[in-house]
This record gives sequence, C-alpha cells and structure tokens, in this order.
Amino acid sequence: MLWLCCFGESLFSQASDFKVSGFLSLGGDAYSVNGISNRRSPFAYHANGGATFTYKNFSVPVNLAYSNQQFSYGYTLNRIGLTPTYKWAKAHLGWSSIEFSPYVMNRKQFLGAGLELSPGLLRFSAFGGTMENPRAVQDTILYGAVLLPSFKRRAYGIKLGVGNAKNYFDLLAFNARDDIGALSQDEVVQTGVLPEDNLVIGTSFKVSIKQFFTLESNAALSGLTRNKTTEPIPFDQQNIVDPFFTATGNTQASVAGNIRSRFIVKGQSFGLEYKRIEPNFRSMGLPFIQTDIQAYLAFVNLNFLKSKLSINLQGGLQNNNLRNTKAIQSNRNIANINVMYRPNKQWQFMVQHNNFTNDTEGGTIELSDTLRFTLTSGQSGFFVKYTTATKEDKWHASLNINRQNIQDLSPIARITGDIKSLSASASIGKDIDKLDLTLKGTLLYTVYDGSFDNQQRYGGGISVNKKFFHKKLSSRLDARYFRNDIGAFSNGGVLTSGLNLSYSINKSQSLAFNTYYINKKSLASRDFTELRSGLSYQIRL
Repeated sequence: MLWLCCFGESLFSQASDFKVSGFLSLGGDAYSVNGISNRRSPFAYHANGGATFTYKNFSVPVNLAYSNQQFSYGYTLNRIGLTPTYKWAKAHLGWSSIEFSPYVMNRKQFLGAGLELSPGLLRFSAFGGTMENPRAVQDTILYGAVLLPSFKRRAYGIKLGVGNAKNYFDLLAFNARDDIGALSQDEVVQTGVLPEDNLVIGTSFKVSIKQFFTLESNAALSGLTRNKTTEPIPFDQQNIVDPFFTATGNTQASVAGNIRSRFIVKGQSFGLEYKRIEPNFRSMGLPFIQTDIQAYLAFVNLNFLKSKLSINLQGGLQNNNLRNTKAIQSNRNIANINVMYRPNKQWQFMVQHNNFTNDTEGGTIELSDTLRFTLTSGQSGFFVKYTTATKEDKWHASLNINRQNIQDLSPIARITGDIKSLSASASIGKDIDKLDLTLKGTLLYTVYDGSFDNQQRYGGGISVNKKFFHKKLSSRLDARYFRNDIGAFSNGGVLTSGLNLSYSINKSQSLAFNTYYINKKSLASRDFTELRSGLSYQIRL
C-alpha cells in the first residue's frame, strides 16, 4: 500500500512537471479583383500554430505555418520549425534563423538544422541547410513579381567563442554555395540568375569594465563569386578554402566592420565609433546591407529633469568611394539629433534630425503607380501628442511633420539622385468609455520630389472601435481616401476600407473576421477594385 502511494505521488509529480502551451489558428480567405489580373488565389485556406512542450528545464517550441495561397509570383509561404531548448542548449529544426553578427549572419532564415550551446563560458553555434535566393524574384514594376528558376543554395555557419553577455570573443564563419548542377547552361542564360559562392569569416568581441566602460567590435572579410560558371582560378591542392569557395575571374574580396567605445557616468553616456563597409561587400546571411561607407562618429546620451528630458546626439564625418572607383567622392557631415520631452502624462514632444543611416533592410514607396525599393538616407521631423488628464472619456490629439531624403535602390528603371518627401499628418480622437467606443479622424499630406514630376498624395481617414456583448466582441472599422496628383494633373484617387471583428468564445477560443476593399482610379495605369476577406478560428492551449 505504501509503494502504491509513493508510486502515485511520483506519477503526479512527473505529470505536474510536464506543461504544454501554445495556439492553433485555422482559417480561409476569399479574394476577387476587377480591372487587373489576380494577385492571389480566389479561395485559400491556412493553418498557423505554435506550441511549447516543457518538462522541468527542458522545452521544445514547435512552429507551423501552412497555406495553399498562390500569389502572383507563384510562391507559397509554408514554414515549419522546431526549437527544442534545455538550459544552455538550443536546437533548430526546419525553418529557423540564427544571429551571429551584423556582418556575417543576421536574421536570415534557413531550412535545415542548427545548434546553440552556452555551457559556462563556451559560446557555440552552428547550422546547415538551404536558403532562398532573393535574386530569383524579379520585380517587373508594371506586371508584378516573377519567380525565376534558380539554383539550390546550400548554406553553413559556425560560431565559436568564450565569455558571457558583458565580455566575450567570437570567431565566425559563413558559407553559401549554389548548386551548379541544378539548372542547365541554357536555363542560366535564359533567366540571368547566375550561380554564386560566398565565404565570410569574422570576429566579434566586447569588453566591459563594471558599469563604467564598454568596448565592442564586429568585423568580417567576405569573398564573393558572382558567377561560378566562368573559368576558375587554380589553387594549390592543399588550399583549405577550395572545398568551400570557387574563385573565378569575377571573385571579389571586401571587408566590413565597426568598433565602438562607450563611457557611462552618473546615468549619462558618451562614446566614439568607427565604421567601414567596403564597396561590393556582401554576405548571403544578411537580408540587406548598405555598402561603400566610412564613418567617424561621436555620440552623447543625456537625461535631465528626472528623465523627463532626454537628448541623444551623434555627429561625425562620412564618405564613400572607399576604393576610388567613382569619379566623385561624396563627403558628409553627420548630425543625428533626437530630443524627447515629457513634462507630464498629458504632453509629449519629440524633435529629430539625421542625415545618416546605415540600415540592413530596405523599404518601399509608391510613385506613379509603381513600387520603388528605397532606403532612407536622412530625415527631420517634429511630433507632439496631447491627452486630456481626465480618467474617463479622454481626448487625444497628435501632429506629425516629417521630411525625408530617400535613395532609390530599385534594380529596374532606377531614378537618379535622391527622392525628397515631405509628409504631415494630424489626428484627433475621443474615447467614450461608457459605450466602449473610440473615434478617430486623421488628415494626411505627402509630396515627393525628384528627377520626375512633383507628385502629391493627400486625403484623410476615420476609424471606429467599438466593443459589444460585455466586451466579448471587438470591432474596428477603417476608411481612407487619397487623391494623387502628378505635376499639375490629377491622377485619380484611392479608396480603402476595412472591417475587423474578433469574438472571444471563452478564455481559450476566439473567432476573427476581416475584410478589405480597394477602389483605385488612375490615369497612369488601369482602374481596379479589389476585395479580400478572411475568417479564422484560434484556440490557445
């Protein structure tokens, strides 16, 4: 009897140590369009989920994303990934990503397997699998994106280091190779997507002296072969790089890195930084990186009035043409300023100016009914927000004015020079707590100016948020209308509207419905209307 009692307690203890948490979402979508070609499937279904199985200190996260949705470029977004974790060990199975450093491997997804270990002072990470080639998706501007046949890209990486979050030293390596046998020579010529090889090695370190001083650095050397079908350069048979890298006449080597020091004194900080990214530097483990930049920077971060006023300043010198391949070198005085002032809970002010950015991801803007791939190279702005001090039925208002310089990075029909934009928005809203209702109105104005006719976009929108049935049903209705002008001529307008409904069945189950409508009139392209709707069910474990 005693044995049964002890055995039962043991089973109960083991069961209580095992936990499962997560969610599963199932749904379907409907789509229709008039005036242009379909940009997605008329009907589709999807499943998204995530679960974490935990037993004491061991956990196994599982993520799932599946859809039969076909977009205009014939590509589906199906992702399954597992990330088992136990104390200082983490594994990656399926679709995942590992962060090495800003110049070697940073947030680029791979399909394969990986491992991260950090027992004591050891820092070890490694992965192997395949990556997608972004060059295979070509934007034809007018007819949408086209998915071209491409080579299977195999990628591997390793990080080995010692230390902890405050003091460490890491050695890094990343290798990506396109399988040259995946396509025939005729297909290579026809598509223009060439097989590439990339080998990147780098280092990272950080040194901290208590809470007073930190010194950190990242550096990388990249070798890139843009077309491995050309005649290879012969190496000694003992060359250790040969198994990982095919060097040809179009192989390029380049470096990138930065070193940054920071001093902290009584909550105030200041420091120095040097950054250099050579032309043609590329790591296939990065989504995007801006190259041909050298910068000498100094920065200071100050807090006053019990942190109500914060001032962040950065200044220095920047230049390009690092390898003297351009006829003209551009030099820039860097000035980045951000001032935030919150005198009380009602008011918030912010002023910012910068003429220097170094991003790893680009964005898009729409000009003359075409999408342009862009990078913000500088901006200035002013923002103010006010909220009434009442506990209920608050009013809130905001004003935002922003001016930007934007570089056009589009690979097709690139616009020379910077695009300058000026945008302003003003909004006012009201919370009516007794009715669980929020109303908001917004006015917007944007003008683009570059080596093309001046373009303007102006209009406004309203949004209504309302809760019903003791807050079980949440609803949001949005409607916006914009006029588009090119020079002195009107280019029509765009009406967009959307309805979102979310109903909480109980603590673990919910239903959601959304629908979006677009009506676009344009002289530069065809008029069209588009309707998208979706219904989904979600359960939380």
